[in-house]
Amino acid sequence: MSCTLHIHVDYLGVDLPLAGLSPLQAAVLDQAACACCHATAPDLRPAGHIYTTSPTAGRLGWAVSVCPACPDRSTAR
Repeated sequence: MSCTLHIHVDYLGVDLPLAGLSPLQAAVLDQAACACCHATAPDLRPAGHIYTTSPTAGRLGWAVSVCPACPDRSTAR
């Protein structure tokens, strides 16, 4: 059984309104694009979370990824 690293870092530092997401922001939340440069590299790695807000769901955390060229913010503390 393998372990999965869970990084609890607020990647943006601000919450995004869930209802107003652009297609690119939705791709980042689906881990289909880098949270930093928005590249769709096949070798994305975990980089923390982005939070959205919704009147009905409240605040939701989404695991996001970054490409090898971009820094993750989990070590930037």
